[in-house]
Amino acid sequence: MANKPGYVFHLRGTSGSGKTYVANRLLGTSGAEPYAISKPGKVSIYRGLFCGRHLYILGDYSPERSAGGCDTIPTINEVIELTTSLERQIKDGSNLFLEGLLLAHSWGAFGEYAHETFGNRYLNMFLDTPLERCISRVTKRRQAKGTGTALDPARLEKIQGNIEADYHRVELCHARVVARGGVRIDIRHQGAPDNTLAIMRRYIHGV
Repeated sequence: MANKPGYVFHLRGTSGSGKTYVANRLLGTSGAEPYAISKPGKVSIYRGLFCGRHLYILGDYSPERSAGGCDTIPTINEVIELTTSLERQIKDGSNLFLEGLLLAHSWGAFGEYAHETFGNRYLNMFLDTPLERCISRVTKRRQAKGTGTALDPARLEKIQGNIEADYHRVELCHARVVARGGVRIDIRHQGAPDNTLAIMRRYIHGV
């Protein structure tokens, strides 16, 4: 008996919301390994096993990268092309996971493509991480890299302003998903990796 079609799990949230943290947990849980290389030293797709089915994860999560996932893919069109290359596998029961800041706060071309192609199997998952926590995480991350934000109030203010703007764009996208007839799922930020994986399992198992 053929598998039912798989899902496209799109994790959304602003900088510091925990998207990459969730993705790295998923990489470890699924035992994902590089599946496609877009150019020497740059991964474009990982493949592992999750809930007994192939799971594809878009983007590069190499340890040396400061940002991972779809933020390592140059354009939205390339994200669409990579997803298109996996349409047959998803139809046959494999699943796809993606995240990235550039894709987090806009329905845009990818949302339109995925909604039309996968229908209610395209799941928009929003992390509900509070703005203040996002700002705190990003600030600490910048300080750990030695960028000196703690000593440069103007730079720190700019970083906070950018996160606030992105946070509100994510909120607008949150409403846009519903307006477009898409599937929206809210994920509690406390225990986000476990919460996300539990939701994925629930959809894949159909319970």
